[in-house]
This record gives sequence, structure tokens and C-alpha cells, in this order.
Amino acid sequence: MTELLDVLSDFTRRWAQLDDESALTTATALVAMSIGTFLVQNVLESDRQATPTRKLLEALDPIVRSG
Repeated sequence: MTELLDVLSDFTRRWAQLDDESALTTATALVAMSIGTFLVQNVLESDRQATPTRKLLEALDPIVRSG
């Protein structure tokens, strides 16, 4: 997570000409939005459409339950 924030901070610092603190805040917000998007698409909406994550969980279910 630290490496991801470092990369995104560096990107936002150069792209938006932000100071270090603002760049880190922006990077943290980008990560949070990405995680939120992943959760909505792959967990909350997974019963409406077969997502790659849903397919993986369904494939692993028999293996997990057999143990």
C-alpha cells in the first residue's frame, strides 16, 4: 500500500502541481475510490451480473466447502 501511495502521490504531485501533503491526500482518495468501485462492481452488484470475482468465488466454493 505504501508503494502504491508513493507512486500515486508522485503522479498527482507532478500532474496537478500539488505539494507533498496534498498529493498524498489525493493519492489516498484515489485508492479509496478504486476500492469502493471494486466493491460495488464485484460484491454489491455481483448477483445482477457475473463478474470475474463472482466467477472466481463460485469456482472456489466447492473446494472451500469440501475441506
